[in-house]
Amino acid sequence: MPLPLGHLAIGWSTHSLFSRKTHTYDRLKTLIFVTILSNLPDIDVLIGLISQGNGNAFHRGPTHSILFALFMGYLASSMHKLWSKIPRFTFRICFLIILSHTMADYIFTDSPVSFFWPFEMNFTMGYSGWHNVIHSFFWDAFQDTGIIVGCVMILLLYKLITFIRTKTHRQIDVSALIPRDFSPALGTVEVFDEGHRIEDPYPSLEPLRPKRSILSGR
Repeated sequence: MPLPLGHLAIGWSTHSLFSRKTHTYDRLKTLIFVTILSNLPDIDVLIGLISQGNGNAFHRGPTHSILFALFMGYLASSMHKLWSKIPRFTFRICFLIILSHTMADYIFTDSPVSFFWPFEMNFTMGYSGWHNVIHSFFWDAFQDTGIIVGCVMILLLYKLITFIRTKTHRQIDVSALIPRDFSPALGTVEVFDEGHRIEDPYPSLEPLRPKRSILSGR
């Protein structure tokens, strides 16, 4: 199953793909916040360890649901109001990053998740004490290598596509190619409110052009 590094890679990819990048926070703060959000559903492991000494006691229960992602996504998107140093993420981004954790557990493992809680409830079977959790966190991280490499490849491909599209759709200022003395033939005859009209170098085209007032805009 994905471990914290794997969930971070997926969460960071989600942020990079769906964020509009309108915030100005540095990458370190963004990385820390994404790390917290992408691993937030696994808070049930900590709750199980503290309350019963078993990390699997509540694992993949309510915290691995759409409702949890919606609720915590809303709270996370409002945290910057309490502390200005917290990056300002939109609700959509917070929701998607948290939900990416549940989706990864659902896709990459056979154990069910409580995706539609409270209409369904699933918990991980077995025992996982402090030693097991710590060992898994530090020594089993290599299991996420495939996920990390896959996320890197997706981001590189996304960057390449974005670069190509930017080059392809680069806009050219056509107006700079048109001589100024030719512009009246393309536009309309300007009429001042005082009743004096601009000299028209193309009088033969006058019947084809609508008239508009500079001040009135009509």
